[in-house]
This record gives sequence, structure tokens and C-alpha cells, in this order.
Amino acid sequence: MVPQTVWLFTSASNDVVPDAHIPQAAFRTLAAGDRWVRTLKPSGMLTEYPMNIGVFEWATARGVFKPRRDDQRATPFIETFSDASQAHAHYELGELVSGCEQRGIPTEATVVWAFNGRGRRGCFPSAVFDDQYRAEDWIASIGASGTLTKLVIGDQGTSCDLAAALEFSAGRRVPEQRA
Repeated sequence: MVPQTVWLFTSASNDVVPDAHIPQAAFRTLAAGDRWVRTLKPSGMLTEYPMNIGVFEWATARGVFKPRRDDQRATPFIETFSDASQAHAHYELGELVSGCEQRGIPTEATVVWAFNGRGRRGCFPSAVFDDQYRAEDWIASIGASGTLTKLVIGDQGTSCDLAAALEFSAGRRVPEQRA
């Protein structure tokens, strides 16, 4: 079965974009994401994510990743897992360096929630959901620590509101700090 998917753009450099590991934009299709990148000319990666499942679970279910050691079944690994078999396109200053083709069915969602773990390499989202509570249930189920951000899907892209991002530690939401 072909999953519904969403495309997320992640910046190439923390030097240029603070919190570069947090996706900067979400798109229904590769073509929409490609237009946005070519217009704004950022450097980074446009990656296709399956909806409503962690990338680790998706990759293991498809047989493209097989955990061989205990640490590969542990939360720090799962909460930051990304897979090279995900369709992805690399861009340098808006120019396509290496491309791909869309594999999934474009999501019908208008908003997505992307989770970035704090574990061993948290540079790419490890799961994307169409519902905040579904995302929080997944985070709690694996005891993850990291950041859950809301992105509005659109042809023009979107900016993440990091002030509205939700932080998690060991699967629980961290209370907001009041100034």
C-alpha cells in the first residue's frame, strides 16, 4: 500500500538558520516544494515523509532497515531515525544538486506536526503526523525527547513558529516557561 506523504524542507546549515534541524516548510508535492526552493534559493534538503508513522517503524516494516543491536531499538536511536531510502532532493542556493521522484500519495492534511528528537543525531524529523494528539501519543509510546512543531502546508511554504513549538522529555510534554 502506498502511504500518504508530505514533503518537508530542512535547511543545510545552523550557521545560516537557527534551529536548522526544524523543518522550514511543508508541501503536498515535490513539485510545489521544488518551486518554493527555486524561488527563495535556500540550501538544504526536501524530503518525503510517510504520514502518521515514525520513520523507524516505516523503514523496519518495509524491510529497508533491520535493527541488529540493542541500541538500534532504543529511544535515542528511534527518536532521531531518518532513512536514506526516503525520497529526497538536495539543493544548493536554490539549485537542484541531486533529485528524486515522488513516491507517495500527497496528504490531504492542511497542517502537519513534525517531531525532531534530541538523541544521537537529531538533524532531520523522525515522524510527521496530521494531528497533534496522534503525534503526542507516538512520542509518549517511545519515551522520546525533542521538539514537536506545527507546519501549515501550502504552495508558498510556511515558517515555523518556534515560539509555539512543544518540547518533550522522556515522552512527556515539558511545561512552558513563563517570563
